[in-house]
Amino acid sequence: MRGPGLKHGALSVLNSVGPKWRSTPLASKITRADVSAHTDPFLSTKEICQEYGISRQSIYDWIARGLLPKGERIGVRAVRWRRSTLDEARSRLNAGRNTQIGGEI
Repeated sequence: MRGPGLKHGALSVLNSVGPKWRSTPLASKITRADVSAHTDPFLSTKEICQEYGISRQSIYDWIARGLLPKGERIGVRAVRWRRSTLDEARSRLNAGRNTQIGGEI
């Protein structure tokens, strides 16, 4: 059964396009860093605050104390942290048992 708006043969055209993308010039320029960027998501300050139950100011306090690295600027007014960076900071703090600022990260 075909969905609304699909003409006869449209599905076969979509199926035939599939693996051809690998031979395009763009696909050959994809690097390991591009792939890891998709598997290592960026988190905003709002998402970090929600996940850890902290205030926005706490993030900047932790950066000033060297407990959390600065985020990556991804725009004029946007800063994000990679999930792996936050996980590394958490494991360093837990390994050192540094719980001086309101518990573990």
